Amino acid sequence: MAEVHKLRLKMGDIEIELEGDKNFVRESFGDMKHILSATGLKIPEMPKMEAPAVVKEIAVEKVAEEAKPKRRRGRPRKTEVVKAAEAAVEEKKPAKRRGRKKKAEAEAEKKVDITSVKSLPELFKLKSPAKEGDKILLMAYWINKVLKKREFRASDIKELYKELKMDPPKNISYYLRKLSSDKMGLLMPGKKKGRYKISNLGIIYLS
Repeated sequence: MAEVHKLRLKMGDIEIELEGDKNFVRESFGDMKHILSATGLKIPEMPKMEAPAVVKEIAVEKVAEEAKPKRRRGRPRKTEVVKAAEAAVEEKKPAKRRGRKKKAEAEAEKKVDITSVKSLPELFKLKSPAKEGDKILLMAYWINKVLKKREFRASDIKELYKELKMDPPKNISYYLRKLSSDKMGLLMPGKKKGRYKISNLGIIYLS
């Protein structure tokens, strides 16, 4: 896990805090220094970022009177310069820092509708499963939801491998037991020993 460093810039009553790994803080400080220096503000050199737990502070001094931000009663008003600096920092932040909403939207885009698939080869082409367990789960979906069979056995899965012209794993029963374990729960044991069916969780996993 990367070390988290903090650097705080103080401009009178206004503070901007940079937080992240050493490279992120260094690059963001460089961008802010470039923006703020162009307005007549004096920016000191960046201190050494050796101790992640310590918050480094830098005081930004004015050089020209016009660079001083106007002050109002109550909370200080951010100048356009400060807003531009903060925007530059936000743009450089890693994607994981931009909120869970965008991540959820990205995950939703990855979901594929499998209910309209007409053939097993088409289903495999649509989902492109790489893991053996995912292949077997797709076959389970095909048997239960498309072929409308209540349960299936390892031999049924083996036949579908042949239909797809794919080499089946040596121990299909092992994967069926694993997928139906309490830990995974993607399959459910059938009424008879050695028989299985896909669970609601398995359908959600595939979608």
